[in-house]
Amino acid sequence: MRFASATSDERAMFEAFGYASFRAQGFESLLIKNLQYSLVLRRQFKSPSEMDESASRYGVMQMGQVLAALTPLVDDDELLERIQHAIYTRNDLSHHFFRTRKSGEFMSSTEIREAIEWCGAAAAEFATLSLELSDRCQLLAAQVGRDPDAYIPGLGQQLNR
Repeated sequence: MRFASATSDERAMFEAFGYASFRAQGFESLLIKNLQYSLVLRRQFKSPSEMDESASRYGVMQMGQVLAALTPLVDDDELLERIQHAIYTRNDLSHHFFRTRKSGEFMSSTEIREAIEWCGAAAAEFATLSLELSDRCQLLAAQVGRDPDAYIPGLGQQLNR
């Protein structure tokens, strides 16, 4: 098995890549939750089941499509720019990280360290933005929570299960 014989630098690179991917997944999840709460506040769902169905639909959308759906619902251009940059970073991580770099066995120690640093910066970008999206999600949820049935009939009962 190749990983068993990996150098400590290669192992550190794969660990950094895995951690950045983990942070990217959290960012994606919070982006979708923000979209859902924003749509609830705009009364886009007619029933709790319609809202649940949206989770499946948004969960398979590309992140650029999620951003496109969220953009008209967010009044903060700077936040949208940072989300767009994070999506670009996430796409680079998920789809191009190893294609735009030599594979681990052909990378120099310097190239591996640079890849580790890039992953660390990406993870920090996702973590920082995730905290902001989490705070925004809590604010949106608090608005919905005041009177969820005003937004979707029967939502209060579903939320209290």
